[in-house]
Amino acid sequence: GWHLADLRALALQVQDTAKGQDDIARLLAHRSMGFTCMIQGDLVTAQKEFESFLALYDPEVHANSINFRFSSNNHLCSVLLALATTCTLRNLADAADHWRDQALLHAQRSQNHISICQALVFCGGHVSGMLRRPKDMALYASEAQDYASRHQLPIWTPYTDLIMALSHLMQPVSALHASAYLEKAKECIDVLLTQHSAYLTTWVVFYARACLEHGRSQDGIDALMRIEERVSAGERWMEPEYLRLRARLQHAHAPGDAQLVQHNLREALALAHKQDALVFVEAIEQDIQMFSRAATTPLEGPRP
Repeated sequence: GWHLADLRALALQVQDTAKGQDDIARLLAHRSMGFTCMIQGDLVTAQKEFESFLALYDPEVHANSINFRFSSNNHLCSVLLALATTCTLRNLADAADHWRDQALLHAQRSQNHISICQALVFCGGHVSGMLRRPKDMALYASEAQDYASRHQLPIWTPYTDLIMALSHLMQPVSALHASAYLEKAKECIDVLLTQHSAYLTTWVVFYARACLEHGRSQDGIDALMRIEERVSAGERWMEPEYLRLRARLQHAHAPGDAQLVQHNLREALALAHKQDALVFVEAIEQDIQMFSRAATTPLEGPRP
């Protein structure tokens, strides 16, 4: 199960242990605390931890450290990726683009297969998806597909296929094509759920959003229910959008009291501001305005 309160306590323990130790211990402490805070939705603290990592990191000293490099992943690339993600969530688009580019650059330089695929999938695909840039999503997914194919890394196939399908669903498509892309995305989500994959909450929320926008409310509700336990256990970085989509999908499936939907949307908005997850604010505010009109004016049905 997911117990992120325990993870936060562990990160604090790592941070406390690292005091007075060498740079490697302090770097890993910043990385651990930063990721924990990001996943829990404490985005301001997460960004500070990642920036502290980068301020301490010296490539000439640390890049060749056996202790620091003894990992299947590259710690610098992971931090750059997470910093791009955090800036995206805070709606710092220029900073997000900068750190995304740095993550991709350092991943290529590392020649580490995991780092390169992570940068293309999680940084390129995730950042572009959050900022609603479907063409960029497709570009990064295509690059990741080519790289994974050349190096025989089939574990990345569900990610790349999912990102490609979602990128199409963010653009105008026929109902027939939308149905095919949604089915493909659902297949990929099913695989990732069985693997307890990284960034899983993000991909499910992206899929649920596509379901809302293409009239598949029950599929969207079902998808959100599959990550409900993770959100309730403290994985809160996507929670404002999760709450918005849950309110919208439930109303689309069984239209009810518009004032109740407004209440749920205002809770989502308050959480977005509390977390500084400002990338979600505009969509939530637009929905609140739409349902405010619906509360006083007959409405055929809200559009996504």
